[in-house]
Order: sequence, then C-alpha cells, then structure tokens
Amino acid sequence: MYGISNLSSIPVRTEPTEKKEMCTQVLLGEHFEIIEEEEKWCKIKLHHDKYEGWIDKKMVTILSAQEYDFLSENKQAVSTDIFNIVQQVDHYRNFLIVSGSTLPYFNTKGGTFKIAGTTYKLQGNSVQQASKNDTRSRIIAAALNYFNSPYLWG
Repeated sequence: MYGISNLSSIPVRTEPTEKKEMCTQVLLGEHFEIIEEEEKWCKIKLHHDKYEGWIDKKMVTILSAQEYDFLSENKQAVSTDIFNIVQQVDHYRNFLIVSGSTLPYFNTKGGTFKIAGTTYKLQGNSVQQASKNDTRSRIIAAALNYFNSPYLWG
C-alpha cells in the first residue's frame, strides 16, 4: 500500500504515539510506502531517503501502485521559495508550504500540480530537480536561505 502527503507537513514519530519524538517530517507531495498499520498509526518508508517512522493514519492520502511507480521513476518539480502559498483549484483551501515540497505532475504554464487527483495552484517559484551540472550551486543557494535559522529536531 502507498501514500502521499497532501498536507504542508506531517510529523513522523519514532513510535506509534504522540508522546514519542518527531524524527522527521513528510512534506507536501512526498510519497511513501505503508509498511505496517496499527489502529491509529501507519509505519511508512519515504521513497526519497528510505527513512522509516510512524504517522497518524488520518494524515495518509492513499496512492495507487501505478502512481507511486510513476512518481518514483520521474523527476518531480520542487518548491524553491522559503515558503509558498498553494490553493486547491475549484475549492477555497489555501495553505503554506515550505521549500523542498514536491509538486507532482507540475504544469509550468499554469503553475498547477496534482496530488491524488486533486489539482493545486502554486503562488511562487518552482524548479525541476537539479541536474548533475548545477547540483553544487543549488545546494549552496538553498543552504544560504537558512543561514542563522534555528534548528528544529526532525
């Protein structure tokens, strides 16, 4: 079974309880495999870094195996502004996303992307994943955006 985040961020816990520490976060558009389920929790394995942890079951948006494979095999656009506003198309639902959020099926002309069949519009910049030639400069530019920022565990 597979899932994707349609929320700005989802806290990932070390154990299936709110009392345990947050070890990472799932950002908007990140997809994952559900490797274990309990009554209120799902243990997931993130696709991009293979990190494992527990998320609240209510925060899971189910993804088909075909969509998971497509997203895993194709480059996806990512947000590059420190934060952006996203609006759900055909619905008044605005929310903030952070830099590094994934924008599946991104349409550069309209600034739209889709998550599990729902279309969203990005208000800001995005960029396709960096090629090998410009990886170093993009990493440095991204790091400088967070200069003097406080550290948040997870």
